[in-house]
Amino acid sequence: MYPIVTFTNYLIHKFNHRLKRNDAAVTTIEYYLTNGPDCETTLELYESFLEAWYELNLKEVRFECQTAKLEHVQEKENFDKNTMIAVVLLSASNDATSILLAACLKTIGKLQNEVVNYFHNTLGTDLSGRRRQEHIVPVQSIRSEHLFEINAEEISQ
Repeated sequence: MYPIVTFTNYLIHKFNHRLKRNDAAVTTIEYYLTNGPDCETTLELYESFLEAWYELNLKEVRFECQTAKLEHVQEKENFDKNTMIAVVLLSASNDATSILLAACLKTIGKLQNEVVNYFHNTLGTDLSGRRRQEHIVPVQSIRSEHLFEINAEEISQ
């Protein structure tokens, strides 16, 4: 989740109302990876984003009353050539391109919270839930030190 949030936050900061929605809907990600003074930074963050995006194995995600399917129809290598920048920009609009990213972030955040709550409840370390409330971090404010990272290799040790 962290690379996805980092990349989207970077794009929000970079474009901050300077990119029209209509332009974003017709301009590929590739254009922004190869043009501009900071394209190296954009490319680095994009590559991390892409790895994380293609590791998502969610079939369907929901945002408010809308449902979106997460289908990786593009090959990973061609994602930047075939995907418009609007898909990776968080936006308040209700079009399909905006909803997918927001729904994925909401779903991943919810799943992560469920894992943390499970461990707190199982270990009995925070029965009142007060300690968890103190450590709530909004998704867009997440930093690497907020991450709870665990993988199959670590579990099997």
